Amino acid sequence: MNNIIRGRVAAWTLAAAAAAALLLAPAAQAGPGDLGNADDVINSLKAQGNKVIVTKTGNKPLSQCVATRVRKDLDVYGNPRIYPNISSGPTRRMWLYSVYHVDIQC
Repeated sequence: MNNIIRGRVAAWTLAAAAAAALLLAPAAQAGPGDLGNADDVINSLKAQGNKVIVTKTGNKPLSQCVATRVRKDLDVYGNPRIYPNISSGPTRRMWLYSVYHVDIQC
């Protein structure tokens, strides 16, 4: 076997080993299902123009809770008129906001 073929085989072997290590490595998490401070998660979604529906477990204040799950529900679109002063004018489809469900644990 010449050196070029040996080099290619070695490179492919290393690439396969690296890919296997990445695929089999466990994901790092702060805790089971912990996505971070509930206030931060909710405020981040709202800052992007989204509507947020919260399902809370526990009776502590929101600032002491963690988000455990975020699910995107739907996108809401509108059809505003391009020329608002003309009642029969053309419209365009436009994204208004998305709805997210956030589960929090306190």
